[in-house]
Amino acid sequence: MSFEVILILLLALIFFAQWVDGLLRERRKRLSKDAQSAAFQAKIKAQKESLKGILGEFQKDPLNVQLQSELLQSMAVQGNPGGTGLAYNVVLAALAEHPNAGILKQLALDAGRLHFSELRGGEASVEDEQRIMNDIAVRT
Repeated sequence: MSFEVILILLLALIFFAQWVDGLLRERRKRLSKDAQSAAFQAKIKAQKESLKGILGEFQKDPLNVQLQSELLQSMAVQGNPGGTGLAYNVVLAALAEHPNAGILKQLALDAGRLHFSELRGGEASVEDEQRIMNDIAVRT
């Protein structure tokens, strides 16, 4: 074989190796993304399923900031107004028991916004904000 043919074959082999390497990199990136997505979906599923457990713990210790954060995170991924409504009512009941706890007032406001946005399929409206404020005022 001539020198030119060997050079062309060598260049073709190099380009082929780079192409295969690019494919493998894309595949690894996609698999990594899929694994992250699966982990994220598992976390959301766990949060959805854990709402009742979190509510039970929250009722025992409503001033626990960590539980309040977990409650809001779980409410945010519920996907049904029944679950968010239950959580909102539990927060309002805790506020009625501790009417001077400012942190529970803020939690009730955040929980109400999550519930009404889920109920409306978007953001809470001005009327919803007024309902939330009325709910808070009745219990304090």
